[in-house]
Amino acid sequence: MPERPEEPHGGNAEPAGYSGPSGAELRAEILRIAEQRGSGKTLCPSDAARSIGGDAWRDLMPAARRIAFELAGEGLVDVTQHGDRVEPDVRGPIRIGWIGRSASGDERRNPPTPGGRRS
Repeated sequence: MPERPEEPHGGNAEPAGYSGPSGAELRAEILRIAEQRGSGKTLCPSDAARSIGGDAWRDLMPAARRIAFELAGEGLVDVTQHGDRVEPDVRGPIRIGWIGRSASGDERRNPPTPGGRRS
């Protein structure tokens, strides 16, 4: 399988000759796992990459991280490190968590705090 280059921010276009999972498939898998686990549980981006990427899951990791932050920007998930919400420029391992909805459908999300973290 050809190696998957990191996709530009916001793009889900696949390089010519690439036959692996698409960005849309990876996005759907992240959402599926996060929703299945529910609020209070998290997943690693590698969980989704391994689920659909087979032996080439490592090639999907840059896209999995990028998509996780896109989903966080859409208010669908939280991206955390050591339990604190983080921004896309964070280095190191991250976790993805489903954002539960209240009875009124409102998000249970706190706004970002100074320094890029969310309370």
